[in-house]
Amino acid sequence: MQSVDVDLSIIGMGIVSFSDVGINGDETVHDDIWTAKVTHPGINHGIQNVNVSISDGWSNTEVSTELIITNLAPRMTALELNPTTVSRGDTVDVSATVYDAHGVSTVVVDLTGFSCFSKSRRRFCQRNFMGFGLWSCWFGNSSC
Repeated sequence: MQSVDVDLSIIGMGIVSFSDVGINGDETVHDDIWTAKVTHPGINHGIQNVNVSISDGWSNTEVSTELIITNLAPRMTALELNPTTVSRGDTVDVSATVYDAHGVSTVVVDLTGFSCFSKSRRRFCQRNFMGFGLWSCWFGNSSC
């Protein structure tokens, strides 16, 4: 083969040329596995139909295929516990800054690993959404 190009315009990346010469994500030279290393910065996810052009110098072949783009997990960019040290019966305020391009509906603090909260999960609620990705919650348990 001479070239492999994939039209990734549907996700804003234009035509991407694949390589079989050990560069741009290709690990082995001339193994007939054409590779391109790409990073998709957008929020598109799921199955996207793309067109692939393959050329060997004598002829060109066009095929359509499905590309599966997985959704990036939400990111927590800050976590604040106040106070950071507590005694039995004290309350802890928890603030978390989280981000996801598709939105965040719930943030959960899972305390099941601590014996005093063995069968409980405490949730940040939508009503505690502070804006700009900041969620706030407090919890306490006098039986700890």
